[in-house]
Amino acid sequence: MPLLTRAIRCVLDEIPEATRDRLYIKAVAADFNHAKTVDMVFRQRSSPNVVAVLGNSLACQDDELALLRLIGDRMTPDDLLVLEAPLWSDGDVRALSDSSAGSAFYFGPLASLGVPFESAKMSVSTTRHLSSIPGTVSTVVSYAEVELEGHLYRDIPLAVTHSYTESDLLRALESICFEIFASRGGNPSGEPLVCVARRRIRH
Repeated sequence: MPLLTRAIRCVLDEIPEATRDRLYIKAVAADFNHAKTVDMVFRQRSSPNVVAVLGNSLACQDDELALLRLIGDRMTPDDLLVLEAPLWSDGDVRALSDSSAGSAFYFGPLASLGVPFESAKMSVSTTRHLSSIPGTVSTVVSYAEVELEGHLYRDIPLAVTHSYTESDLLRALESICFEIFASRGGNPSGEPLVCVARRRIRH
């Protein structure tokens, strides 16, 4: 797992040497839609966990709230969630539409089937009806048509990513089981929102 290995090394390189012996890193490669499979990882030790959901890990989910509930249900009140999420910007769609490299990146699954890439058939659009978090804008990358084994397929979705508003995302976290400790970023010009939360103690 080269990506996980690099992530672990990056963390170890950034922290003070005196604290390294007290830091235990659990890098998990799992299907986030089936978080029950990582229960054992959460409970390997009695020490508190810092659960990091970074990059587009949340933004690429079919049901983000379901994932956050699953994580929250497995956290103790001493555990912390560090969540990174992209904020919506009109420039996101324009940049992706204008970038042939960006569009071609999402074409990988079709390329593996031997489909020739035609940039004119790529499209990028937005909608507000795909996310489980209100106020979210979803960017959809699709390909106009593909012929495989004599069958013609149209409007093939290649990727869906969500972008949020800061207030709606934090409100959604609080509505399920989280208490927000801190947040920073919140810059629609490209900087993602990063927030730290813990599971709310149920009375």
